[in-house]
Amino acid sequence: AGACRALAEDGVAFNVTRSASGQFAHEELDMKDTELYKVDKGVLCEGCGCGACVDGLSKGYISHLTTTGELLGKISLMQHNLYQICKAASQVKA
Repeated sequence: AGACRALAEDGVAFNVTRSASGQFAHEELDMKDTELYKVDKGVLCEGCGCGACVDGLSKGYISHLTTTGELLGKISLMQHNLYQICKAASQVKA
């Protein structure tokens, strides 16, 4: 949970994907980049089951929350990052 919190504190969304061959890849979205995300209506990761993505919080909204220092921004990012890391860990076991 410490890594998830640190990423959220930095305004970073962490996405993990696994290819058909079993290789993992990740991307980090800098939600403090308001120019990139301010009009983005997509969720952090399509198909993600975290509360932020399921509730439809857009990248633009989370970027706004993050850059204005709103607690909901950090909470949403931490929730998303934790979900992504737990999902990846469960796939390693499989």
